[in-house]
Formats: sequence, C-alpha cells, structure tokens
Amino acid sequence: MFRHIREKTEEIYFARNGWECDFTVFQAGRPATLVQVTQHLGRDNLDRELKGLTSGKQFIGNADGLLLVDTADRDLNIPGWIQLRTVKQWLLGWE
Repeated sequence: MFRHIREKTEEIYFARNGWECDFTVFQAGRPATLVQVTQHLGRDNLDRELKGLTSGKQFIGNADGLLLVDTADRDLNIPGWIQLRTVKQWLLGWE
C-alpha cells in the first residue's frame, strides 16, 4: 500500500489521537485522502474503521475517505463520502 501511494506523493502520514487512520495522503490540488486498510470489513470492526476515518476528517477538514479491504460483508452502512474498494480494484485503478 505504502509504496503504491508513495509513487503519487511524498505527503503520507499516519494519524493517531484517540483514533487511528492508517494513511493520510496529501496531493497538490486535491482534498486529503484518509485511508483505512483491513483484511475483512464486517459488523464486528465497521465502527472502529469508520471512527478512524471520521475522526481524521474532523481533524483535517476537507478530506475523502477510502476503505481498502480484501473482503467485506454485504449491506454495511458506509457514509457517502467514504469509498469502499478491494485492494485489487484500488491497485489497478488508482489515478
């Protein structure tokens, strides 16, 4: 993940302050991107993953959210500003 993001920008950070966001990415001329990565997204870890993104957005302000997974349960309630993608989709389609 890190290497793929690093090809696009040097502005990559890890954020934690009572919450954790795996990657906070800044690219010139674009909103920040908050990235959470988990192998499986389900009802048991959804709140934790969303909290990292939501808290990061409250701290940074203008930011997009990205949840990268290998697999995910169906019918999860994910806010519209957060994009859910498999790692494979993301690696093949990142701009």
